[in-house]
Formats: sequence, structure tokens, C-alpha cells
Amino acid sequence: MMSDVRDFYADKAVAKALARHLADAGLEERFRKSVADLDSDECVIPVLGTQGAGKSSFLNAVLFGDIVLPVDADETTCIPTVVRYGENAEPKASVVLASGERRVVACTEEGLGEYVHQAKNPGNEKGVAHIEILFKDKLLKQGIALVDLPGVGSITAANQKTTLEYLKGCPAAIFMLRTVPPITNSESVFIQGALPLMGRVFWVQNQWTDESDDEVADGLEHNFNVLGQIADRLHLPGGAIQRPTVVCVKRALDGKIKDDAKAVAASGLGAFLDGVADFAKSWRADLAEGKKNQALESLAAARASAEREVAQLSGDAAKERAKLADEKKRVDERIEANAGLMREARDFLDAQRTEISRLIAAECQKCMEDIRNNVRTSISQGLVGGPQLEKAFDDHVKRGSETLFQNIQPAFLDLSANLARMLDGLEDCRFSLDAGNICVKGSKFSEKSKRHEFYRPIGSAVGGIAGAAIGSIIPGVGTAIGLAIGGLLGGLLGGGGGEGLRRIELERQKEAARSELFDATAKFCASAKRRFEDALSGFCDETDRAIRNWMKDQKKMVEEHFAQASAALLKPAEEKVRLAEAAKSDIVLFDSWKKKLEGK
Repeated sequence: MMSDVRDFYADKAVAKALARHLADAGLEERFRKSVADLDSDECVIPVLGTQGAGKSSFLNAVLFGDIVLPVDADETTCIPTVVRYGENAEPKASVVLASGERRVVACTEEGLGEYVHQAKNPGNEKGVAHIEILFKDKLLKQGIALVDLPGVGSITAANQKTTLEYLKGCPAAIFMLRTVPPITNSESVFIQGALPLMGRVFWVQNQWTDESDDEVADGLEHNFNVLGQIADRLHLPGGAIQRPTVVCVKRALDGKIKDDAKAVAASGLGAFLDGVADFAKSWRADLAEGKKNQALESLAAARASAEREVAQLSGDAAKERAKLADEKKRVDERIEANAGLMREARDFLDAQRTEISRLIAAECQKCMEDIRNNVRTSISQGLVGGPQLEKAFDDHVKRGSETLFQNIQPAFLDLSANLARMLDGLEDCRFSLDAGNICVKGSKFSEKSKRHEFYRPIGSAVGGIAGAAIGSIIPGVGTAIGLAIGGLLGGLLGGGGGEGLRRIELERQKEAARSELFDATAKFCASAKRRFEDALSGFCDETDRAIRNWMKDQKKMVEEHFAQASAALLKPAEEKVRLAEAAKSDIVLFDSWKKKLEGK
């Protein structure tokens, strides 16, 4: 099936015929993008988790059966390590610099540690873009590439940005959770921000060997409940979050190293890998199936349009002009109804922009007051300078950041969900699914939202379920939603608090310390307010732009369609016969591709 679907999107003749009958000038470019998607040999799956969750040990167990990726719990740099298939039996590593230069390095814990450890490459002063490891592995051979990313929750702003950039382009992710402690507030905040950007998520709860079965059960229940609460906040449907799989990573790795099959089996790793292997086997087929369904929908719509053209060109000119005028009237009514929905949506967007802006201002003011109160408490307890006060201040700011995100993000989520519902009644006038009506019922949000394993390469929209529902009918809006929600994380978590904070000497007096920290708090909250406001403005402006452009394109398309149809009816008989025959030829082409895609 894959080759037939790929051949369909590569067929320039059918692309031009479809674009002609669907009045879709952008169709040929989307077909070129579909060919690139179908030609892709790789499905990138990042491995996420807080520092110390066992991500690197997990990958060592899954792929290498030895300690290859550095596993100590110290903070790492923002350098991703990509492991993809290669024909070599032993893993081979290359460091890829930002300049494009490649350096072959020892694929060992020591060799890689020279680049990924903060102590050995502080602030990534060596200018590394990423590390690539090639390895002959049966899971990787199925087109899967696994990426070890920096830890989340306690990471620097640069690490946060690197992680989010990977998530924007990945159809699936593996998220490592801990048993003790279970999901923390920092992790919960990160998951809330990142989940709208992710496709399928495999949740793994790591059990260290000194953790009891009761602790595992309690941790699993806590983690699953927290994930369910996050799904509710994100307006995801029931079943959107799968129960985490418990894996004892240390037992799995030790078993692999000692070639102890029983230990590996007892670790739970096999059950998890079975799920990923099934995904690996099917991701290409799933992609092809989605593209096939899109192709069949386009063919059906274009065929109906071509049949209508043949009927118009072959019938009585006066009657066909009357029918065309009646059809134009009905379509104009639909466009006006769309315009009414659009006006309501834009008015709602403007009102919400004001409301959310007030919320941002109020929450940032409250955050500043809370941090200052915490600073007073710390100083009254004897911390008046030095590293201890700096750490305390960073902790206060970190908690403030998390609280800000948790209190403001739901407003963005509600805004996107309400917009999706408001635009659910839109009718796209680009093409016909039946000969009597060239309008298509719109986004069908309620149906799309049931697809809890939204697979972005198939849906070709970014922004999770709510964003996809809008983006499926108005290109660009889904992207705006996803990036606004996920983008709130950038710079707000982990390391943003100490901006502009000078080192406070130990002998400074309480009042001086308080004054300096109050000033730093004000700067942080002002910066956070700007970031939230920028996210809100970007979301609203992009959504408004997409709505306006969609309406403009709809009107232009309808005007051109009816102008061409009216002009065709005025052509000489011989020319009308030629045009009708060309349309009939297109119908034959459409039917031929329909049979081929359906395997008939």
C-alpha cells in the first residue's frame, strides 16, 4: 500500500487535476510535502524524564546491554544524543558541532561524558549541536531513532528549549517517571506544557531495586492519577493517558550485562518493548493509511466537482445558468454564515485577550508578593548572603514559576477549546462531496476529539487535539494553539529566576540583602509577565490572522469558481464539448487512482 500511496502523491498529473477541480492552489505543495513524509525512513522518539529518573540507564538497557551513555545524576548540558540504526555491530559515536563539523569519538561513558557533562563542557562551550550514535539493533532497524534528552523540571532554560524543539517534530515520546518520589510539581508543570506538542506517549515508571512492591503500587497509583488530572486540564478525552509500565531499569541493565535472561524478564522491560515494537512495526503503515484516506477524500470531492462540470457543459445553457445562479446563492449564504461565526470567534478572542491579560498581571503581581514574603522568611531565619541564600531564592522563584504556569495555562487551554467549539459549524466551500452542494460540513470537533492517540504526521497539525480540530479546517490555527500552550514553558522553568541577580556577599546586612532580592524578584516577575503576554499576543494575533486569511481565501475561491463556470457556459459548443471531455478524462483518472488505492 505504501508504494501506491506514495506514487499517488508523486503523480503530478493527478495533483494538477485535483487542484483544478478543488480550486486549491496549495494542493500541489502539500502533495510534495506528503511525498517527503512518506519517503522518511525514520520515526524520532525522544526519551524524557527528570534528572535521575534513569533515562540513560534505560537506553543503555534497551539498546546496548552495557553502560555506554553516561548515567551519573549530575546536571548535563543541553546536548541531545540521537541513537539510530547503522550496520556496525558495535556502537559508533560522532559529535556534531554547531558549525556542521563531525568528530568521531569513543562511544563509551568516558568518551561521551566529555561533551554531555556540564562540568566537562560548561554551558556547551565546545559548541556541540548533538551526538549521533549508529548501532545495529532490531528496534532501530524498523525506522525508530531514540533521543536521550536533558532532564526536565530542574534543567536550564537552554535545556528546556532544546527539549521543546524536539517535541514539536516527534510523533511519539517515552517519558520516564520515578517511583519515589512520584510525579513532582515540576514534572507535572512540564508535562502540562509539553503534552499538547506530543503524539503517542509511552509512560515508564522506573523501579529502583531498593524500592518495595508497596512503594511501586503507591507510586503507580499516584502517577496515573496525576496524569489523568493533567489530561482533564488539557481537555483530552477519556483514555488519552495509558497506565505507566513499571520497569526495574537497574535489574534490566544488570541482566543484560551479565547475560541473565531471567533478570531481564523479571525487570518488566520486555512488556514495555513489545508496545514500542508494535508501534515501530506500524508507524509507516499508519502514516500511509492516513495519507490514503486523505487521498480518497480528495478524489471523491474532485470527482463530484468534475461530474457537475460535465453536466453543466452538456446541458441546456439557460437551465444550467439558472442552476449555477441558485448554487451561487446557496454558497453565498454559507459564506455569510461562516463570516458570522468568524466574527463571533474574533469578538470572543478579543474579549479573552483582555481577560487573560488581566489574569497574567494579577498572577504575576501575586507571584512577586509571594516570593518577597518567602525572601523575608529566609532572611529572618539567618540567611543574609552567600550560596545558601542564592539557592533559597532560586527555589522560591522556581516554585513561583510553576505556580504562575499552573494558574495561567488553563486560561489558554479553555480559550483554545472554546474556539474549537465556536468554529465547529464552519463549512469549507472548496469542493463538493455531492453534486447538489459544494459545501463541506466543517471541523467535526466532537468526532476528532475522540482520537486520543492523535498522530501528528497523519493529522499534519501541531497543537494537540483541540488545536488539530481547528487547524484541520483553518490551517495555522492549530499551530498557534500548540506553540502558545507548549511555548509558555520556554524560559519560565528552571534557571530563569536568578536573572540579573548579583552574588550577595556573606557579610551583607539583612536590609541590603532584602533590597537586592526584592529588586531581582521584580525583574523576574516583569520578565515572566512579558513572556506570558508575548505568548498570548502571538496566539491571538496568529489565530486572528488565520481566520481572516481563511475567509478571504474562501471568498476568492468561490468567486473564481463561479466566474469560470459561468464563462464556460458561454463558450462555443465545440469548446464546451472539449472541456466536458477533459473533465470526463479527469473522472477516469480519479476512478483509476481510487481503485488502485483501495486495492481493487
